[in-house]
Amino acid sequence: MSIAFGRARPLWLATITIFAATGCANTGGLQSNNRGGASGQSDLNIFESTFANPDPCANSSRNTGIAVGVGLGAILGAVIAPKNKVAAAAIAATAGGIAGGLVGHAVDSRRCALSKIAAKHDLIYTAAPLEVRAADTGKTEQIGSSFTIVDTTRHTQFETGSAELTPDAKVYFAEIAEQYRTSTRLAEASGDGDKAAAANAKILLIGHTDDMGNSELNADLSERRARTVAKLFAEHGVAAGNVFYQGAGETLPIADNRIEEGRAQNRRVEIVDLAGARTDILQSYASSRVPKYQYYRPLSSQQDDARVQAASVKPGQTQTAVAQRPARPKMAQTSTTRIAAAPSGSTSKPIEAVSTATPDSIDFGWRETMPAAIGLRFAATPVSPSFSLMSKAVADEAPVTKSCMNDRPRVSHAMKSVADDQAVPVRDHVQNLYGSSWGATLNGQYLALKDVSVLRNGSTAGTKPTLLVWKDYQQSGGLAGPAQVRLSPEVNAYAVDGGVLYRVFVNNAAVFDCADIIFANGKATAGELVRHKSSQYFTVEYVPVIART
Repeated sequence: MSIAFGRARPLWLATITIFAATGCANTGGLQSNNRGGASGQSDLNIFESTFANPDPCANSSRNTGIAVGVGLGAILGAVIAPKNKVAAAAIAATAGGIAGGLVGHAVDSRRCALSKIAAKHDLIYTAAPLEVRAADTGKTEQIGSSFTIVDTTRHTQFETGSAELTPDAKVYFAEIAEQYRTSTRLAEASGDGDKAAAANAKILLIGHTDDMGNSELNADLSERRARTVAKLFAEHGVAAGNVFYQGAGETLPIADNRIEEGRAQNRRVEIVDLAGARTDILQSYASSRVPKYQYYRPLSSQQDDARVQAASVKPGQTQTAVAQRPARPKMAQTSTTRIAAAPSGSTSKPIEAVSTATPDSIDFGWRETMPAAIGLRFAATPVSPSFSLMSKAVADEAPVTKSCMNDRPRVSHAMKSVADDQAVPVRDHVQNLYGSSWGATLNGQYLALKDVSVLRNGSTAGTKPTLLVWKDYQQSGGLAGPAQVRLSPEVNAYAVDGGVLYRVFVNNAAVFDCADIIFANGKATAGELVRHKSSQYFTVEYVPVIART
């Protein structure tokens, strides 16, 4: 053992030298939540104090960077100089440790500065590093950080129903933006590689809401608010080409929407800092996020909550507080169907026909069923995300609602660049769900879904698909003629065990209410259409096949 220690002594000396040169972990930093002096720090062991210190002004990332740098440098040095592996490893470890320490120090400095801004303005915030897991090796590395400011009654970030920042929010968001200034990051970087990574670091501003009100309106408002903050970042020295924004709406909750405290936590602005040499890091991050399904509420629960909120308005009290978030819509039954008024080749345009009260106009071969029997069999076990927050995960994963009849669309908008407001293309999709077309025959009708796309996380649907129906298509010339029905339904996607649940919301009495399709290994393995009439429910199996062109 003494021989092994003797051989390792240069590495220990290199590590100790680096810590001494750059300063040990700061155990006396900001303790905004600790009123008892240093007692909180005394509970930390030496490992936690050095590498996992909860103090936002401790040098945890710097120390981790040193440790990783020493290890990688030692391996590289031993490979390069095989004749004197120990000495070479010590020299390379010193260089690697210094580089890793400098990178980590920049992360620590920014985290500490942000915590002081939050304390100065009495803000409620969360901060956590982001890590990426390589698909081939399973190893993880830190690639950025997430800093989130939660909306509170004392510190509202935006004017009611508006994308305009409050006067106080303009001040603290400007101070926060200064911490991400591109010129500052370049000054902190060491070496050409680090400077290139600093110059290309991406900042993504994400607007989040609770699940009260209309989902599409929530997504629209959250996008406009995220854009406001993104423009402020660009005005304060972050290169506009590196600033992006997204309105995630209600799709990425972090707390229970059933209680007001949870809804308040979900109303937030998140600052995602992706440092990277990888050119596709923004796209990879977007296609790897997996929502916390346990915070998704079924439709019935949301409707009950909306009724309670409406009833809570006292006599003589204005409904402004309730009206801040639009009332939750009911399952609509008044969509429109586009019906071809003339055969193919005619110059006549399709006319808009409002759905009638006779939903039997398209017979897909419906069979009456009991409500409890509606729904496909699946296990809602989300895939492990490639990107994740390094924080304690919620253990009790609640299942996705079994039936599409108890669900509703949850709308999220695409990431956009603040430089030109154009959407960022994301091309990392689930197998065969990349804008493909699917279809099948049902009782003589041909039902197709065009432009079906789901990102790699299995939880984010791409653009809205187009739903097409050819009535009695075999007797009407097949698919050569125009479709008699053309709709653009909302969709949800859920990562389930072994595949993806693709949920389509049609809500059209002349067609059907909704559909569930499970895709696995590049094909549809199960599917069901659902509609109801008065108190009766009807279903039919629908397992489409991909259309090859």
